[in-house]
Amino acid sequence: MIVLGADPLRMSVYSEVDPLPEGLPILQIGLVEWDLAKNYGAEIALKADVKETLRGSFRALKPPAAVRSRRAPERASPR
Repeated sequence: MIVLGADPLRMSVYSEVDPLPEGLPILQIGLVEWDLAKNYGAEIALKADVKETLRGSFRALKPPAAVRSRRAPERASPR
């Protein structure tokens, strides 16, 4: 699960059923250190600005121009 700038599944009422499946990896990004991995342990808990982190991540994940140019051209939508 990816949690951006929030406290995941804040507990309000006790339940015997855990709302997260066992073994679900969690990636949490936020500026409030107190909320990072507070209610559920996180595989990665990153104290960082969400907007800037996502901007940098998308840039890093974007395929290089050479790969984009080899993709098939998009077809025009039928009218």
